[in-house]
Order: sequence, then C-alpha cells, then structure tokens
Amino acid sequence: MSDELIVIEREDALKAFTDEQAFEAMFTSIKALAEEVKPDLTSAKGRKEHKSFCFKIRKTKARIDDVRTDLTEDMRKQISAINARGAAMVERLEELHTTVRQPLTDWEEAEKLRVETIRKTIEDARSLGQVRFGETSRQIQDRMDKLPTHDLDWYAEFKDEADLVIQAAFNGLSIAKTAALNAEKEAAEREAERAELARLKKAEEERLAKERAAEEERKAEEARRDQAQREADEKVAAERAEAERKQAELQRQLDEANRKAADAEKTAKEAQEREAKAVEDERRRQDEERAAEERRVEDERIKAEQQAEEDRKIAAERDRRAAAAEACIEESKAKAVQALFPFIQSADVCRQVVDAIAEKTIPHLVFEA
Repeated sequence: MSDELIVIEREDALKAFTDEQAFEAMFTSIKALAEEVKPDLTSAKGRKEHKSFCFKIRKTKARIDDVRTDLTEDMRKQISAINARGAAMVERLEELHTTVRQPLTDWEEAEKLRVETIRKTIEDARSLGQVRFGETSRQIQDRMDKLPTHDLDWYAEFKDEADLVIQAAFNGLSIAKTAALNAEKEAAEREAERAELARLKKAEEERLAKERAAEEERKAEEARRDQAQREADEKVAAERAEAERKQAELQRQLDEANRKAADAEKTAKEAQEREAKAVEDERRRQDEERAAEERRVEDERIKAEQQAEEDRKIAAERDRRAAAAEACIEESKAKAVQALFPFIQSADVCRQVVDAIAEKTIPHLVFEA
C-alpha cells in the first residue's frame, strides 16, 4: 500500500508547476480525498487511522517537493547550458558583424576624417581672415600666403561655403594689407619728419649751448672784474675798519679809565655811607637794647608789685579763714563743754577733754569747722 494519497509522476508534477489549471486540478483531487475522511477519534484505532491519513498528506507534500527540487536542478543545468551556448553565439555573431561591417566602418571613418579636414581648412581660412589690431603688412601677407589653395571640387559638398569664406578672407586681408601699407608709409613719413625735427632740434640746442657758453664766459669775466673790485673795496674797508678800531680802542681805554675813576669815587662814597649807616645802626641798636632793658625792669617791677598784692590778698584770706576756723573751733569747744557739763559736772574737766579732742590726742574724735 502506498504512503501517498495519489501517485505523483514527474511529467504530471512538471505540468502542474507550469500550468495553472493542472496545478488547481492536482490540489483539488488531493483536497477531495482529505475531505472524504471522517475520523473516529473516540477509539484508538480510529485515531491511529486518522494519524496515518495525515501522514500520507505529509508524504504527498514531501514527494511533490522532491519532484520540484529535481525539476529545478534539471532546469538550472539547462539554463546554464543555454547561457553558455547563448554567450558563445552572441560573441561569434558580434565578431561576424564586425567583420562584415568593416568595409562600411572604414568608409565612415575616412568620410569623417575627410569632413573634419575640410571643416578645419574652412575654419583656418576664416581665422586667417581675422586681422588683429597693429599687425604689419608683412604679417598680413603671411596670412594671405597661408590661405588654402585647393580646387573648389576638393571641398565637395562644402565648396560653396569654402568659396565664400576663402574669398571673404582674401578680400579682407587685401584691404587690411593696403591699409597697413598706407599706415606704414604714413608712419615712415612721420618718422622722417621726426628725424628732421630731431636734427633741427639738436642743431638749435647746439647753437643755444654755444650761446650759453659765451654768456657764461662773459659772466665769468664780469665776475672776475667784480671780484677784483670787491677785493679792492674790501682792502679799503679793512684799512678804514682798522683805523676805526684803533680809534675805538683809544676811546674804550679812555672810557675805561673814566669808569674806573667813577667806580673808585662811588666805592669810596658807598664805604662812607656804609660806615655812617653802621654807626647809626649801632647807636639805634644800643638805644633799642636800653629801652628794652628799661621795659623789662619796669615789667618785672609791675609783676613784683602785682605778685606782692596777690600774696597779700592770699595771706589776708588765709588769716581770715584761720580766724574763722579758730572762732568756729572755740564755738564748738564751748558747745562741747556745755554738752559734757551735765555728765562731768566740772567746767575745768570739760575744757580739758575738749582741748584734748581739739589737739587730737583722743583717737577718732575731731572738731569739724
């Protein structure tokens, strides 16, 4: 007895894997078999039979998966072979295409080179026709010599453009060359004029230089004469100055003698004045010292009298206070005697006690004034 629900053949599986209807038909038949089963789970036998049926479903699944794996591996091998053969075919066909197309490729490259050469020739002609500012006629002629000289048929389909560009460049260069020649001619004429002007200027400068040299010589001669005159004048002036200096020196010596005499007289007079002033100052100083001494003696006398008066007043006040104190003590003694008499009954004894207190022979007892 088979462990699978249905028999899965390789061809049937391949059809089911590649056709939707075959796939659904296979699954439907397996599902129908599963739905027919009515498991009896109340008995051990029924449960065993149901378990066996479920196992068949798993085995069917495993069988289908094994077939799928085998088919996939076979197809991988076929795909690898197809890729290898296909790549080899593509490579050989590419080589064949290159070989067959080579004549056309060579023609296209030659045609491209021809067109590029023609275009470059035309552009070179156009560039040669563009003259830069300041170019000489020789440089412009060099441009004209470099213009292309090919026959127009050489330019083929570009011959109209080439004819137009080359002719325009030639015409422009011709005009520019003529203008440059005229400018160079004018420049040469101006240069000749400048050279002539330079020659005339140089001749004029040489003439002026000679005149300046003659003028400088004349001025030098005048300077020499002036120098000689100045030297003569300076000599006379020096002699006059020397005479004046000697006269001035004599006058200075006379003035100096007069000044010294006046200074001596002034010095003597100032000495007399200083001596008289010193005598007067000494007399005034002695008078001031004497007056100061008299004022000092008078001040001391007044101070002595004031001090004596003050001492007298102090002594009188002291005597007054002593007399008052004595009177007070006597009064206190009398009162003490009167106070003691009732106890002692003897006036003499009372007076002796009071005298002893007054003389402080009894400790701790004193009379207060």
